[in-house]
Amino acid sequence: MSNKKCSVIKEINSLEIPIIGLVNTQDNPLGIDYIIPSNNKTIYSIKYYKQLIEYILKVLKIEYKING
Repeated sequence: MSNKKCSVIKEINSLEIPIIGLVNTQDNPLGIDYIIPSNNKTIYSIKYYKQLIEYILKVLKIEYKING
């Protein structure tokens, strides 16, 4: 993991914000709270997860409005 990634993870951890990470097999998941195993080197994988996260956020937003 690069120094830049390490410093970002350390800063987010210090703020006690959970980290969700798309982690490739050769990446180090240290410091990541919720690991999603993936091939994050291909554009198709990135697009798939982007669409999935957008959908989840849309559902959560609707649910939040309903249950307030």
